[in-house]
Order: sequence, then structure tokens, then C-alpha cells
Amino acid sequence: MSLKIRLARGGSKHRPYYNVVIADSRFARDGRFIEKIGAYNPLLGKGDDKRWTIDLEKAKEWLAKGATPTDRVARYLGQAGLVKWEHGNNPERAVPGEKAKARETEKAEKAEARRQAAEDAKNAGAEEATAAEESVAGVTIRDAAQTDEAFILALNAASTPAVGEMDASEYREIATQAHRILVAEAGGEPAGFMILIRPGSAYPSDNYGWFEEQFDNHLYIDRIAISVNAKGQGVGRALYEAALADAAELGEKRLTAEVNEEPPNPESMAFHAKLGFRHLLSRTSPRLGKVVAMLERPL
Repeated sequence: MSLKIRLARGGSKHRPYYNVVIADSRFARDGRFIEKIGAYNPLLGKGDDKRWTIDLEKAKEWLAKGATPTDRVARYLGQAGLVKWEHGNNPERAVPGEKAKARETEKAEKAEARRQAAEDAKNAGAEEATAAEESVAGVTIRDAAQTDEAFILALNAASTPAVGEMDASEYREIATQAHRILVAEAGGEPAGFMILIRPGSAYPSDNYGWFEEQFDNHLYIDRIAISVNAKGQGVGRALYEAALADAAELGEKRLTAEVNEEPPNPESMAFHAKLGFRHLLSRTSPRLGKVVAMLERPL
């Protein structure tokens, strides 16, 4: 039996709370566990002593029995002197578990059919991505203002299902969790937006939560939307360049994002590939039921 010291999520939709538990690695992340040894509250500040509360003696006992901490837990235990932890030294990062591998196997035939059906569209998408690369001049990136809310909500609605639905109250909630909300202007008019989330946020997205389990140092792109009239003007590339610059300034090691595979979005997949994103795996979002490609762009 392979033992893990890991986080098990509790709390409510917008108020996450995690127990630190000892669990068989074969158990579901938030399912059965052997023993609870502490808690983690991401809503508290990083300097708050109650953000992490772990029984270090219990942790030491389980480490002696061969339990392996996940990267996020290992970082805390490393600070406590129980394990050796270095930034980015987890060899299991971004490696899917047995259940994920089984799901990928089950989807193999369907994925191949989608690949074949999307090939022509992908080629068209690559042409659009090339066109977008050619023109970044004339695009201005700025932080969103309150007066941009109507534009962002309207563009988001026009961009579904490529992006998730979002009403005014959801947007305002996301804004409290976001590192930045960027607005791109072309010709002096708003032409697109991008929402960026840093690690350690209480943002309740399934896909963000998955990236949080894999990486400590990433800047997550929650969504990006470009006005139809601004396609091919370099708006998307300008937003991604701003995100890359932000990630580098913050000391993050990668951008993370997801793109729909069901329903397919071959244009976006081609665009992300040109920007250097790599495909980690495909997963079904438990809340939305969509199949998405989980992507990483190392810095």
C-alpha cells in the first residue's frame, strides 16, 4: 500500500478548507483517509500561524512508515525541517494517476476520432494563429476598470462554450480572487480580456484545483476572450505576452490553462501550441462535464 500525506478538500463553494490526511494513494483525493493530522486554510494570509496546523509528531511517525507528502504539503514540512524540499523537485508533478490513465485509455478511440475530424479545422486554426502572431503593434494592455464589467460580461457570453458562463455576481467574485484582469485595446476600443489567478487562491475552479495539486509556482489563465472584430490583430498574442511577463516578474515557472476538447476548439489548441504550450493530459471537469486539455507553458 502506497501512503500519501495530502490535502483533502472541505468547506463550501467559495470558502475552501483542507484537511491534511494520511491516505492510500489509490483513494479518491477527497474520499476515504486513514488519519487526519492537520488542516490548511488558504483563506488566511501567508503570515498567519493558523494557515497551516499540522501535528508534526504524527507527520514524523507517518514519514518513518514510508508515507510520501504531496508537493504542497512537502513545502510546509520542509519549512518545519521534517523533509528536504526544493522548488520544483517533485518528480511526480504533472504525471497522471492510475485513474487518470484509465480514463485516458477509455477515451483513446474517441480522441482519435476527434483528432481526425478536427484536422482540417486545426490547419485553419494554425493559419489564424499565424496571422495573430504577425500583428501585435497597436494593441494596448491595461488592468480592467469597473467600467469594463459590461464589456467583459458581454464578450464572455458571446464566447461560450469556448469559455465558461459567467454572470455579474460570478465575475465580481472572480475579481476578488484574481491576480489581474487584463483588458486589451485595439484602435482605442476594448477588444479582449484575460483573467489571471496566482497559486494559493481560494478560487473554486475544478481545473485550477487540478493545477494547484501539480504545481506550486504557476500563473493560471482562467479565461481569455477576443472580440470577433479583433481577430487577426494580435490581441490574443499581446495578452499572452503580458501574462508571460507577469509570471516572470512574480517568479512563477509556468503559465497554465485549459482548452476544450469536447466541445472541440481546434483553433485555440493550434494557437496555444504556437505559443509553446504543451499538453499534459485530458480530463473531464467534474462540475461542468466538459473534456478539457490541461496545458502548461514553461517559462
